[in-house]
Amino acid sequence: MKIKKNKQIPVKFIAIHKNNKNLLFTILLSAALFNCQNANKLAKLGLKNLEQGKKITALKYFEEALDSNKKNPLALYGKGKIMIESSLTLNLGQKLIESSLPKLDKEYVTDAILSLGKSYASTNLYNKAMQILEKAISEGNHAPEIYMDLSFYYIQTLEKNQARNILLKGIQANPKSDRLYITLSSMDLKYFNDHYSAISSLEKAYQIDKTNQDTVKSIAVLYYKVGNAAKAVEYLKILKDLQIDNNEKLNTEKIILQAQSGQWKINQ
Repeated sequence: MKIKKNKQIPVKFIAIHKNNKNLLFTILLSAALFNCQNANKLAKLGLKNLEQGKKITALKYFEEALDSNKKNPLALYGKGKIMIESSLTLNLGQKLIESSLPKLDKEYVTDAILSLGKSYASTNLYNKAMQILEKAISEGNHAPEIYMDLSFYYIQTLEKNQARNILLKGIQANPKSDRLYITLSSMDLKYFNDHYSAISSLEKAYQIDKTNQDTVKSIAVLYYKVGNAAKAVEYLKILKDLQIDNNEKLNTEKIILQAQSGQWKINQ
């Protein structure tokens, strides 16, 4: 009985087979890259429409992007933002945004985190909202809005001292943020009845942005309330110089005269 020898596969066939495998891999990779690029393009169109308030059109683009690439982070984030606006789809929206975060473009991360936090706060899950924002800070996200929202959530849980400490940490991380100083001023007034700390914070905000008329007027009002009419007049004069409208200037001139004579009736 003859034993059949295994036929040796020709080297030429092996080379062709290998080349076909390489070609197939290249085709699949190209298709995957095309799908990713197409999904990104569609998702960005969706985000643009979402910014313009065209939610139905935006959602259409997000769905098309996810059909092209079901894990596209921009589309998951965009669709999630729309979903969390309704109580019926809130949980789905939260899951979509959470799944987008690991690979989401940096420029959208802060908004995604803030949106997620607000969605939990909307159902009084303040602890969950705080965990998300505190995690973001621990991972290096020091956007002023992160600290401002986190502080607000602590206020809602009746932890006003911790809320204030959060703002102070935010200021330490963002010393050029006038919004943090303005928020701190409002907190000192509303929850601590501390006019002098409020004035100090507003004056620091003014040094950062000397064009903010609301800040200047608030400083004038607070100085007048604590009995320092001279400083109130000083800031009212600054306010007048900042104003463009002549009627506003005339009104501020009247207030200056009232403040100088002790007759300014403050409505706030």
